[in-house]
Amino acid sequence: MHAFPTVEALSFFHGQELSQVVFDPYALTFVFTDMRTRLVVELKLEYVEPNGKVHVHDIQTDWAPVAFHQLIRDQDRIVSVDASDWQLGLTFASGRKIIVHSNNGPSECGHIYRGDQLIVF
Repeated sequence: MHAFPTVEALSFFHGQELSQVVFDPYALTFVFTDMRTRLVVELKLEYVEPNGKVHVHDIQTDWAPVAFHQLIRDQDRIVSVDASDWQLGLTFASGRKIIVHSNNGPSECGHIYRGDQLIVF
């Protein structure tokens, strides 16, 4: 629906740790330990392991096994944020990475909550 904001606008992700991963029928929500930040994915994401193995998940159709719990168990912090128009990459200290996808279609692909700020993508 919308492109992602600039890396500067998303800098609040730096140093964040995951607190919860919530699976809903048509969304996946990442809740961070500051309890002010949530990332809701409604389209597609990639989970990249430290060894480079990539797991692609289409939120609308594919609920294959996932390993997000490792990010919580290891208290893994975000060390890098990358953003282009249609991708948001969050890299963790362990080398794991989450890549969230958006597109310019008619439907929302997700949103980011930061306190009372809402970013729709």
